[in-house]
Amino acid sequence: LIKGEKIYLRPLTMKDVNKEYLSWLDDKENSRYTLTVLKSTMTSLKNYVYKKIRNPNIFFFAIIDIQSKTHVGNIKLEKINWQKKTANFGRLIGHKDFKGKGYGTEAVKLILKFSFKTLKLREVHAGCIKSNIGAVKSNKKNGMKIEIRTKEKELIKNKYYEVVRLGILKKDWKKINKHI
Repeated sequence: LIKGEKIYLRPLTMKDVNKEYLSWLDDKENSRYTLTVLKSTMTSLKNYVYKKIRNPNIFFFAIIDIQSKTHVGNIKLEKINWQKKTANFGRLIGHKDFKGKGYGTEAVKLILKFSFKTLKLREVHAGCIKSNIGAVKSNKKNGMKIEIRTKEKELIKNKYYEVVRLGILKKDWKKINKHI
C-alpha cells in the first residue's frame, strides 16, 4: 500500500477487472490519448491484467480514492531494466468523476517515490500523446522533463501522433522531494 493525501496505490487484482474497468477502455475520452487502443472484451482484459500482475518485473497498481474507496484508475511501472535501474510508467484515470482533480498528478508522485525509494531505480520515464495536456502537465509538476518528441503510429487507426517522452533522474527527484 502506497498512501498519499487523496489516494493510495494498491496492487491491482483480478477482482478489479469488472464492467466499469472495461468501460474505461471503451470511453472515447480515454482512448483518444492512447496509442494502443484495442477493442477490449472482458476476456481480453482479464488476460491482459493476468499476464501483467503475474510478471515479477511489472508493478501494476489500482489508484483508490481514500475518502470513497473508489477505484478511479491504474498506474503501471514496467519495462524495468534492473541492470540499468530504469523503468517506464503509464497511468489511466478512468473514472470520469475523478478526472482533472489532481489524482493523476498524485499517482505520478507516488509511483516516483516507490520507484526511487523502494525499488532504488536511477531513472524513470513516461510517454504520452502531445495533445494529452493533463498528462504532460502532471508529469512536469512531478519534476519530469521532456526528453524526446517523436511521431508514432497508432495500431488501430493507422494514424501518426506526436508523442512526448519525459524522464526524471533519481538525483533530480531527490532535489525537489527533500522532505520525503
